[in-house]
Amino acid sequence: MEIRYSKSCSRYLRYPAVFGFILCLILLAGCETNFQQSGTSSKKMSNQYNLSKHGAGNPHIALLLPTKGPHAKAAKIVRDGFLAAYYQTKQNQPSGTEVKMYDTSSQSIEAAYQKALSEQASLIVGPLTKPEVQAIAKLQLEVPVLALNTISEDNTFPRNLYQFGLMPEDEVIAAAEHALRQGHRRALILAPHSEWGLRLADTFKHFWASHHATVVDIKFFKTPSELESKIRDLLQVQGTTRRTDADMIFIAPSHELALQVKPLLNFYYAETLPVYATSAIYSGTPSPHQDQDLNGIHFCDMPWVLAQSSEMREAHSALQALWPNSVKSSPRFFALGMDAYQLAIQLGHPERFSPRSIPGFTGELQINNYQRIQRGLVCARFEQGVPVPD
Repeated sequence: MEIRYSKSCSRYLRYPAVFGFILCLILLAGCETNFQQSGTSSKKMSNQYNLSKHGAGNPHIALLLPTKGPHAKAAKIVRDGFLAAYYQTKQNQPSGTEVKMYDTSSQSIEAAYQKALSEQASLIVGPLTKPEVQAIAKLQLEVPVLALNTISEDNTFPRNLYQFGLMPEDEVIAAAEHALRQGHRRALILAPHSEWGLRLADTFKHFWASHHATVVDIKFFKTPSELESKIRDLLQVQGTTRRTDADMIFIAPSHELALQVKPLLNFYYAETLPVYATSAIYSGTPSPHQDQDLNGIHFCDMPWVLAQSSEMREAHSALQALWPNSVKSSPRFFALGMDAYQLAIQLGHPERFSPRSIPGFTGELQINNYQRIQRGLVCARFEQGVPVPD
């Protein structure tokens, strides 16, 4: 795919080609008008992609996602994000690589892969779930596969497998890096006693120790009803005093529980103790009235959600007008789809794939030694119930 910039796109030349090109097309004043004039709503764009119009012999990007089952809703939003980037690019590049859909809910991932290969897919995006990624990782992959989830780095992977997902571990590391930059070295940890909570706490501990910082204490809660007692124990509250040997606390609760954590910390004399968290505390949509109890909490999230740059805010508004349901209901999965498209284009031309990080909607994207795409995030803190740059 050859990418050409118009004069209208000059302010995006500081971005790498694909990302800057997509941003430019989203923000050009005529983009939305062109779609509306052609009578192509976002719903029609999703549904009109009739696979029968593509011959089996045409090279294409194969998108492997389920249309039914427990992951169908998330898959649809990822697909919408992918197609949003694809259609925006196709506006000015009608001869670019086509996209074909393969339903993984009606066939095994192995069958979907073989069907895509038999129809001359030049690159595969998907699957979405960890078990499916584990299954495709066992195959001899003849074309590049960009999986939309990740599996353990302890495994041996085929040469053509690339992994890209919304790993919460990326957010833990970003929050820990942010805390270190702000001068903290002695941390408390509060997390749910679940596979997810244990994973995040372990990630924080290992990263923190690798930077010669200290985890002073850690507490896990099994149920929401334990939250208050665990916070009291973690802070070693005695009368009207608490411990003073820690200079921050990392928490890993859901949004609902995070709304309880900060008031409890304040109640138990830790109002001045800096609090860091993952993006799980934020729904992705500003709710100033509801989120007042998150004030003061620091967290890191994707640029698409926090929209701290003017370009990202404009892109968000433009795409929400075209794909309102998907952008609003799950902005993070929508951004995953958009970045999957730009990564697919890069992987389709490996000579253009930069070892340096490239800006994306989900973060600064960089491939590691395990061919896993890592995300560098932007950080914020809650003030008056909304995230602001930190």
